[in-house]
Amino acid sequence: MLNVRMVFDDLLGMTPQQNAQAVQDVKHRLESLSSLLGTESLSEERPPGLLLDRPIWPVRQPGGRVLLQTGRVHFAVIDRKDLEEKFASSVRMLDFTMREAHDLKPLLEWAGLEDRFLSRMVKETRILGSGTKYAVSDPKYDIKNKAHGLLRYGTASKPKRIVLTRTI
Repeated sequence: MLNVRMVFDDLLGMTPQQNAQAVQDVKHRLESLSSLLGTESLSEERPPGLLLDRPIWPVRQPGGRVLLQTGRVHFAVIDRKDLEEKFASSVRMLDFTMREAHDLKPLLEWAGLEDRFLSRMVKETRILGSGTKYAVSDPKYDIKNKAHGLLRYGTASKPKRIVLTRTI
């Protein structure tokens, strides 16, 4: 019966060639290791660093070519389809679909790669309109500083309607 130590040792001993069949073999083994890590644990004599130093991580280059590289190479892990579409042509990504990457979560967490998820690497900002932009932290526009007064005004004996407007 296959166990987590056997799959780990198999991956550790691999010296795969840079071809499509080798990539598929490695991907299958990584998926197996992740699945087993969900139910078993590895001893301290088999640390994640050993696998991170091996060229067994299928990384899709911005041009679309998949190379087996070490886990020390900077790459992203797909966890949101919209971000994948935006960055596929400019960022190296682990060559697993979003669903497959979800299944790899036990392996990625064990290896310390959870900070490579696209959603953690990208900071999204939204801007309304195309007019003058103001920082939300500007005291003139920060409602947090006025909340107490607005609350008191809104809970007065005679209900009043409060309308906050801000031109951006």
